[in-house]
Amino acid sequence: MSFISSKQLVDAFVQLGKHLRKHSLPMAILQAAQAQNIWFTPTNCRQAIQAIAQSLEESKVSIWLKPYQQTLIKQRVPIKIGVIMAGNIPAVGWHDFLCVLISGHHLVAKLSSKDAVLLPAIAQQLIKIESRLAARIHFVSTLNANVIDAVIATGSNNAARYFAYHYGHLPHIIRQNRHSVAVIAPNECNENLLNLGKDLFWYFGLGCRNVSKLYLPTAFDWQNFFDVLQVYKTLIQNSAYANNYKYQKALAWSKNEVYKDNGFAIWCENSHLSSPIAKVNYTYYKRSTDVLTDIQQQAQNIQCILGQKHLEFGQAQQVQLWQYADGIDTLRFLLNF
Repeated sequence: MSFISSKQLVDAFVQLGKHLRKHSLPMAILQAAQAQNIWFTPTNCRQAIQAIAQSLEESKVSIWLKPYQQTLIKQRVPIKIGVIMAGNIPAVGWHDFLCVLISGHHLVAKLSSKDAVLLPAIAQQLIKIESRLAARIHFVSTLNANVIDAVIATGSNNAARYFAYHYGHLPHIIRQNRHSVAVIAPNECNENLLNLGKDLFWYFGLGCRNVSKLYLPTAFDWQNFFDVLQVYKTLIQNSAYANNYKYQKALAWSKNEVYKDNGFAIWCENSHLSSPIAKVNYTYYKRSTDVLTDIQQQAQNIQCILGQKHLEFGQAQQVQLWQYADGIDTLRFLLNF
């Protein structure tokens, strides 16, 4: 098998980023993705692809790889890395795909049945740029523990237990449910609240990086907040989202829950991190130290935090290459072999 240097791998991905920024993917591919998963609208798919493309800008790739330079240039014997990918938002397995290949290993990927179109299409574009990668990219219907050397798996808490049972004897990263939260400061400006809408509603709120819980100051101005969020009301035009909104509203009413309704989402005072589609939980706080304490106590269940001294609003789904899921350095894990 032909050796591909670290520089050649990096160049291939940078060229892929340039191609995707200019061309995205054909509409037929986007339509096929939506036919497989009703939540994968062409708009959402393009959004995900452009996020990938932007992350592959040469300067960003250089920043990401700088801490690993001495390890990357060492020639290593490629091993087979099994990757079990989620399917909650478009091409959500992209970062694992990138890390496995940039580390010089072989990718053996089990795609989610809900997201089996986009990543193979992107892989084909990559192979056109660097044909030798065709021998290193394998999409499989089942992942046999006997034919891989290590595994990276992402899924629900129940799925994580299954993964641990079947693949736990291998070197592994196994991810499970996490949720994201936002901390709203007193007198938060409308620009920040508008950007928060991206964190709440991009991809219909289906990603683990989408905000599902708000920490609000006690004197929070709900009317102003709802006025600012009106730009996202087109969500309700999606029939699947509208059905979830109506269901969550009816469920809250039937349980006599106190909730707020802005016409396309319901907002419930609830301490839980997790919330279903079209519903957002919130709690009030008097002191910022109370928020910090609550977040620290639930840190293992939190993917990212928006607001104040954390990520800026609007950045939850604008993931940088060095922002690893669950805070686990995937590339370092792969370079240790």
